[in-house]
Amino acid sequence: MRRRTTEALATGLAITLVIGSLALAPGSSTAQASPADDGVTTASAATVVTHEPDAAPSGPTEDTAALPSPEAAPPTPPSSTDGARLFLTVSPPTGVSLQSDHVGLTVRGTPQCNVSNCRLLVSTSSQPLSSPGSEIPSGTSTWPSWWAEGTTRTLYVHSWGNGWGWTKTNWNTSYTVTRPVTTPLTARVASTDHVGRSAVITGVATKGARVEIGSRYATASTTTGAWSMTVSGLAVGANTLTVVQKIGTTTIGSSVRVTVTIDPQVVPGLVRQVDATPQALLRGDDTAVTVAVEFTERTQSAPGTVTVTAPAGTTFAPGQDTLEAEYRAGSATPWQDAPASASWDLVSGHRSADGSTYSYTFPGSGSALDAGGDLRWAPRVSTPLDAPVGTPALGFTMTGALNAKLYDVTGTVDTPIAAAALTAEVVSVDAQGRVAAVRGTATPGATVAVGDDTTTVAESDGTWSTTVEGLDLGDNDLVVTQTVGGLPVRP
Repeated sequence: MRRRTTEALATGLAITLVIGSLALAPGSSTAQASPADDGVTTASAATVVTHEPDAAPSGPTEDTAALPSPEAAPPTPPSSTDGARLFLTVSPPTGVSLQSDHVGLTVRGTPQCNVSNCRLLVSTSSQPLSSPGSEIPSGTSTWPSWWAEGTTRTLYVHSWGNGWGWTKTNWNTSYTVTRPVTTPLTARVASTDHVGRSAVITGVATKGARVEIGSRYATASTTTGAWSMTVSGLAVGANTLTVVQKIGTTTIGSSVRVTVTIDPQVVPGLVRQVDATPQALLRGDDTAVTVAVEFTERTQSAPGTVTVTAPAGTTFAPGQDTLEAEYRAGSATPWQDAPASASWDLVSGHRSADGSTYSYTFPGSGSALDAGGDLRWAPRVSTPLDAPVGTPALGFTMTGALNAKLYDVTGTVDTPIAAAALTAEVVSVDAQGRVAAVRGTATPGATVAVGDDTTTVAESDGTWSTTVEGLDLGDNDLVVTQTVGGLPVRP
C-alpha cells in the first residue's frame, strides 16, 4: 500500500489520502472515482481525514498520543465529511477562581473542550503533560501533604481534554498561593469557681479560629491567637473537657483535654443547730447535755464527723464511744428513738487524754430523713464540786456531705454552774479571849471570808469552819462572803 500526503494551501486544510486496494468493476481495469462532500476527489475505496487546526492558545498547548480515558467513548474514526469538525480542541477554562484558607483550597472553573472527556486540571506545572509537576484536585480539597505550611507555590489552572487517542491541555490563569501556618492548640484551667461550679479555660489557637468545648465556643484573637472561655454547669468532682479548634466547620490539628475538679462547697444552713436551751451542770455529778441539729434537705446519705468540747472546768465522762440518736420529724413532733434501719448514732468515739473533747463518726445513712427533720445526741459532762461558778458552754462542730454539698455546723450550749448557797453560824464564843468559832457551808473550793481579816477554803463537801479573833466587847457584826474562781458570789 502507498501513502501520499498533500497540503491544500489555499484552504489551510491538511489532507491525508490513504490509497488501498481498489475493487474493480467487472470488465474494468481502473477504479471509479467519486466526488467527496468537501470537494476533494478520492478513489472510492480511500478514507479522507481532515484536522481543523486549533486557535492560538493563551497559554502553552500540548498534544500527545495517548489512550483514551476510561470514561471516554470508544474513538470512532471521523468520516471524510465531518473530520475537520470533530478534531480535539482544548481552550483555556472560563470563570476560574481560587480561594485558600487554613483548611485547604477551593478551585472553580469551567474547562473548555470539544469532547466529553474534559476536566479542570490544577497543577504546579504550566506544561503538565511533558513536566507533570504536582496536581491538586479541583473543587474543594485539603492541603496536600507535600505542601508545607508557610511555603509558596504557583498554581496553573488548565482545561484538560482527551479524545481520539489525543490529550491536550490549555491555560491562561495562574495563582501564587502561600499555605497558611496553623498554631497548635493549647488549653489550661486559668481559674475555678467551686461555689458556682464553673471554670475559666484559656489558651492559644490559630488566629481567628473557632475554639469549641462541647456546645460552647470562643474565637481566637486574629492578632495573637489567644482565647478564653468560661465553662459553667460543672459537676462536683473531676470534669474532663475536650477542646478543639476549627476553621469553618473543619477541625484543625489535634484536640486537647483539660480536667477541672470542682470541690464540694459548704452550703450555709444546710444543717443547723436547734434547741440550744441552757442546761445547768450539777456539781460532783455527770450531766447529759443535749446537742440537736436540723437537716434542711431530705437526705438518705449525709456522712460526717462530730466533735464536742467540754465546758470550761469540766470533762467528758469516759466510756461514751457511742452516742445513741433520737429524732423527730419537726419541731412540733416529740422526740423518739431512731429507727433500727437508720445509722444515725455517733460511733467510733475517741476521748482526748485530758477528757476535754470527744470525736465521733456520723454514718448518716439507712433510713431517709425528710427536710426539716431533727437529730440529737447527749454526751455526759462530769462537773467537779469545785468547778468555777459561771456559765461555760459545751461546744460542738459537725461537718460532712449531703446531696453533693458540704455542711459545716458550729454551735454551743450554755451550761451554767451555780454557786452553792452560803450559810454561816456561830458555834461558840470565848468572851474572856474575845474569840468566836464560826462554821457553815459554801461552794466546794470557795474562799470564805468572815469579817475583814479571816478567810478559809470550803472543803470538797462544801463545809467550812474558822475562828474569829480580836472581837470587841459587846455585839460584833461580821459579814461572811464566798469567792469562786476569783469572783465574789452574791448571797
